[in-house]
Amino acid sequence: MVETTNVNVNGKVKKSKDILVGPCVFPFMFKGKEYNECVSGMEGNWCATNVNQKKTVKKWAYCTKNKSKKKSRSSREKSESRSKDVRLVEYPRPRGRAPNGKKWDKITGKWINIIHLQSPKNYSKNLQKNKPIILILQSPYDPNRAFDIKGDQGLFTILKSLEPYKVIHHYVSSLKDIHNSIKELRGSKIAHLVIMGHGDRHSLILSKNDIIESYSEDIFKLSNILKKNLLPNCSILLHSCLVGEGGINEPNFANSLADNLPGHTIYGAEKSIKRGELFVIGVFPNEKDNSLSIFYQIDPSSGYDINEFLH
Repeated sequence: MVETTNVNVNGKVKKSKDILVGPCVFPFMFKGKEYNECVSGMEGNWCATNVNQKKTVKKWAYCTKNKSKKKSRSSREKSESRSKDVRLVEYPRPRGRAPNGKKWDKITGKWINIIHLQSPKNYSKNLQKNKPIILILQSPYDPNRAFDIKGDQGLFTILKSLEPYKVIHHYVSSLKDIHNSIKELRGSKIAHLVIMGHGDRHSLILSKNDIIESYSEDIFKLSNILKKNLLPNCSILLHSCLVGEGGINEPNFANSLADNLPGHTIYGAEKSIKRGELFVIGVFPNEKDNSLSIFYQIDPSSGYDINEFLH
């Protein structure tokens, strides 16, 4: 039995209506995934302490058995942990031989088919030359210093590990810059797209004088620039604050972009994303078109969510 507390690893009492101190309830469901152990969080490992009939989390608290482990880490380890903006939930590989044609995916916790995108026997030279792209479009306008100088290094480390996809990072200050970035791909298709910049409920800020408003002509232009190069199942992360404020049933920038890019899952946060709060919880390559469905979530102890917008 794993006991819990409402005190985080920093020694502060967490006050929330969702906190309930008591024994952990395993298994529990969170964001469509089943957990049989405490989940890593920025303020300490946590678990469900009360669930509904479908085992979905209703109440939670911090796991006490990991408290001493957290404190025993060196100051260097703590510093390195906090420097990572995005953390990856990994599943250990089961013992034994892998099934034929399968490999263990530590991100999804499943055996998946081996994809030989670089094999000359199975793919043309043209496909090898034009690998599916993970495209990152980052606004250099960052008065609050929300990002590292070279972007979100925690997220970039994860994306660069996804072979054989090629990660391309461009700075963009206008719709024209985005158009030129897409043009430079020269026919290569986008498997996953990340757009980084400051935002609010109804806008994405590329520069001080270049702001894309939701339900405007500019968002229509942005969608037209992107859609020709997006693979059919390409997911999109709006790495911007507040663009999903109000949720999936309310007007906001994420909903507006989803209206203009039907069929693509778009992630938009309800509040300002702080360092260490964004998780990558799953990566699913589509074997038919090589697109990537990457699933994100916010640390559940943060009190807000990042929603999926799909029209």
